[in-house]
Amino acid sequence: MPVVSVSIAEEEVGGIGVQNITGQLTAWNYYQTIDTPVNNEFVKAFKAKFGADKPTSDPMEAAYVSVYLWKNTVEKAQSFEVKAI
Repeated sequence: MPVVSVSIAEEEVGGIGVQNITGQLTAWNYYQTIDTPVNNEFVKAFKAKFGADKPTSDPMEAAYVSVYLWKNTVEKAQSFEVKAI
């Protein structure tokens, strides 16, 4: 019987074993195996800096995107002041 998980990430699959979760459903905002040019470059750069055996994950992607959203907002407002942003 399939199980739905809202908190399993790719890095956990190795410990659980693929054979134990085949056919299961997951709801996660990001997977490093998403095959797009932007994601492939992101994963490549991450692994080059932190090691080929280090997986990216949903919380990492969210943190990365959040920093760039903040950066873009500060640049648009030309200020670090909260009210200006």
